[in-house]
This record gives sequence, structure tokens and C-alpha cells, in this order.
Amino acid sequence: MSEVCLISTPSRSFNHYRPPMALMYIAAYLEDKGIETDIVDLKLEDPIASPGKKEKEKISKDVLAEVFRLSPKIIGIPCCTPEFNEVIFLAGKIKENNPDAIIIVGGTHPTLIPEDFFFDASPIDYAVIGEGEVTTFELAQAIKKKKDVNSVEGIGFYNKKDKCFVRTEPRPLIQDLDSLPFPAFEKVDMEYYTTPSPYSVRGVMLSSFYILYGRGCPSSCTFCVSKNLRKAAGPGRFLRFRSPKNVADEIEHLTKKYKIDGFYIIDDAFTLQPQHAKEFCDELIARKLDLIWACETRVNRVDSDLLKKMRKAGCIQVDFGVESGSPDCLKRVKKGITVDQIKDAFDACKNVGIRTFANVLVNLPGETESELQQTFDLLEEIKPTVT
Repeated sequence: MSEVCLISTPSRSFNHYRPPMALMYIAAYLEDKGIETDIVDLKLEDPIASPGKKEKEKISKDVLAEVFRLSPKIIGIPCCTPEFNEVIFLAGKIKENNPDAIIIVGGTHPTLIPEDFFFDASPIDYAVIGEGEVTTFELAQAIKKKKDVNSVEGIGFYNKKDKCFVRTEPRPLIQDLDSLPFPAFEKVDMEYYTTPSPYSVRGVMLSSFYILYGRGCPSSCTFCVSKNLRKAAGPGRFLRFRSPKNVADEIEHLTKKYKIDGFYIIDDAFTLQPQHAKEFCDELIARKLDLIWACETRVNRVDSDLLKKMRKAGCIQVDFGVESGSPDCLKRVKKGITVDQIKDAFDACKNVGIRTFANVLVNLPGETESELQQTFDLLEEIKPTVT
């Protein structure tokens, strides 16, 4: 019997192969505070296809079976906007079979629009707004001790007595990421996640895992949710990094316990602080871990010296947000980069032997046929390893 059960909703893309990192961090924090926590991590039989009615029913039955087995008092479900209907459906089925359970939602959609989850006969009891570790712990404690939840920062709920939606005071963002325990690897099927696959470093068969080096992004790209999260997630510095040593310690632990031979840094822009990135590379080199890895970053945040250091530390691929080959399109989406910077970054990677991945957006609002052709022309010129 667990006090808290966190449910990972099935993904329908390459994310099928990514572990539920947010839930693993929350579970680790709760366990560290003495709250027994489990993660129910479901997988679709076909991760690329959207689940049909029969598969949804099967997933619901599997979840209900696990919830019944674990008998948790509190159930947490993450939700991004495309998953909204599925999360409500799943929560409703859980509530039908376990009406006394407290159901909490968290993630991007509850952070930005928590009131969406509270309507007539909603199965949701609380929404976590912002980062989940401390808020979930304090909310669980308040529920357990039957205290007034109005004192818990960073939550939303429906006040039945006053018949209104309540949003408590915002919770400050966690500034010292090193203070958090490593993700709860033991709560998920690590054999599944570390089975060699070509999805972390694109096209390279690796027994690998995903690493969260920091949190937040300072960019204001119009197509990304990050700028909205900066306003909604809570007060405090939005862009934060773990120390190079802390990240290297986690990677070394994964290497020794789970025998990984590579990893992927899932931050939006790993090299935003170049010196920080160099120090991380020095940690990897000094420990002689001999791992293959890749990362995401911006074209205006790399140079030859940094890329050489990264290559020496085992980096074989960098994923860039190219988005468009049109200067006007780049300005419209507030990307903050130029076409020349794109060319320079791809040339620099090739010169040190690092593969490149180009993320590109097509049919952007207002994009003309000639602007789309500029993107095709740019891709022909920079010749990314993968697009």
C-alpha cells in the first residue's frame, strides 16, 4: 500500500522511449520525505498511433488494477494540453472505482490554466501550479493531517462551500537544484528504458538514459510554451542549472548500476552558460566514463572551443533549433538568431566531428512559398546529419 501513486500517461511519439522524469523527481522527493510513492508507467502497444477506444479502455483497466493493488490515498496525473481529454477520462474512471481517492493534476496545462480542470462533476480535486516536488509534498501532508490546504502554495482547487475556483499564493521556484535527490530510477522499468534503441542519439543504437541538466529557458520563441511558463510557474529565477559535479555524479551512478553507454541532455539549451558546459565536460573527461552523448542547444551558444571540449568528452551530436531559413520568419517567431549563425554553428560542428540535427518548422503563420524555399535551400547548404 502506497500513500501516493503517480500515473504516467502513455506517449504517442518518440517520447514513448523517454522516462517520466518529472514524476521520477517528485517520487524521489516524496520518498526522501518519508512518503511511500509508486509510479504507474503505462506504455502503448503502438507508440506512434493515437490510442483508439479499445486501447483506452484497456489502459484504464490496467490503471485501475494497479490503483486497486496499491490502494493509494493520493493519485497524481501529469497533463499537457493534447492529453487533457484522456486525463479527464482516466481520472473519471479512477474516481468511479475509488471515490475516496484524492486526484491531483500537474504539468504544463494545470500550471497555465488550472481552472480548466474544475467543472461540474470533475474528477479532479487539486491542480499543482508550477514545480511539483515541494508542492505535492506539502499538499499530501495537509491532506493526511486534515489541515487547511489554503496555506499550501502553488495549488488550485474548487471551493465547494463558496462555489468558486481558488488559487493559492504562488510557490517560488526551486533555486538550488542540487538539493533535490536524483530521480527515482527504481520506480520505473529501467530495463525497458535502457534497452538499446536509436531514439536518444538519433539513429545510433545505444543503451542510454535522459538527463535533466537544468530547468527553464530564457528565450521567447512564439511557438514555444516556455515564455508563458516563466510568468505562471512561480517567482524566482526561471533559468537554473545543477552543478557539473552533481550531474556527473548522476551519470556515473547510471553507468555503474544500469550499465548505460550513453545519455541525452534534454534541456532546451544545454550550452546557455558555456563555461558551465565546459566544466561539465571536464568532469566527464576526468572520470573516464567513456560515454556517447548528445544535447540540444541554440546556434548562437556554441563556438569551436566549446565544441572541441564537448567532442573530447564524448558528445557526438548536437540538436539545434533551426526553425527556418528565412530571416523574416526567424524574426516573426522571435527566435533571436540569424541565418549566418545557423551556418556558422553547423560548420563548427562538422569541423570537430560532431553530428548535427536540425529542428525545422514549416507552415509557420504568415510563411510564404518563397520563405519556405529559403528553408529548403538552407538545409541543402548546411547538410545536417538528421532533420
